Amino acid sequence: MKLLTAFLALALFSSTSLVYAQESDPSQACFADLNEKPDLQIIRSKVALSNPNDQTLVMMNNRSKAKKHEKAAISQWNLDVNACFNLGSNFREEHSTPLMVTAVNEMHQNFEDAVQKLYIGKLSYGAFAKERAQSLARYNAMLNHNGLMIENNKVMGETVKIKPL
Repeated sequence: MKLLTAFLALALFSSTSLVYAQESDPSQACFADLNEKPDLQIIRSKVALSNPNDQTLVMMNNRSKAKKHEKAAISQWNLDVNACFNLGSNFREEHSTPLMVTAVNEMHQNFEDAVQKLYIGKLSYGAFAKERAQSLARYNAMLNHNGLMIENNKVMGETVKIKPL
């Protein structure tokens, strides 16, 4: 099972400007604030707290697994990510296409699955980061596809139809 996160966790919301032209998803600010939360600082160098695009080479190649003293922070981070995600749920339902709502929900579920594996020691920090990156890549591909569909529908609506004589 691949992750994106991220997104949940997380860059998913920073790349949604194509879909959300007028307003912004309220979860974006919430995700950005995760970087400053004192109770998450213990894992800050091991995971990109707010945006999977911020994952470093060191994070992507970290072979260590969550240690006992890091698990409380991982658990809190998961709770915080869920709170941020839920904060933007209504906005996404109102301002996005069904395809993108599905993509965001899938990315979040992938994050949930991967963070659970990280917590119990089935994934190293690096494997977790790679799952987030793969999930984000799938999300971005769906975002691009959605944008093309919107553009094609717009062009089709503007195309003059010639009627046979």
